[in-house]
Amino acid sequence: MLHLLTWQSGNGYLLDPDTLNVTGRFAIPSKGPNDHEAWGLASTGTLLVMSDGTARLTVLEPITFKPVNHLTIQEDGRPVRRMNEMEFVEGRCLPTSGRKTALRSSVWSRGP
Repeated sequence: MLHLLTWQSGNGYLLDPDTLNVTGRFAIPSKGPNDHEAWGLASTGTLLVMSDGTARLTVLEPITFKPVNHLTIQEDGRPVRRMNEMEFVEGRCLPTSGRKTALRSSVWSRGP
């Protein structure tokens, strides 16, 4: 199953990986009214992790897409803003931040 996020519509879509046909839709969790931005989505293998352009990553249950936890990415004790695309490599979350091309490494080993 492929997951497709829409940046500001508040919807995400499930796609068949062979045909790319839409097979389902889910609501993107929001922090408040009119706040449904989604910038990046990655899988830990058992959970989904979504970025919304802030320092906060939202951990989602992959069947219901309901939030189960939130993580704040920090560097030198300060929130790292504009988190977007992410990859998980050997138990580490590697999100990009803003216009930087380098990946930031965040320990995920304890999980949510």
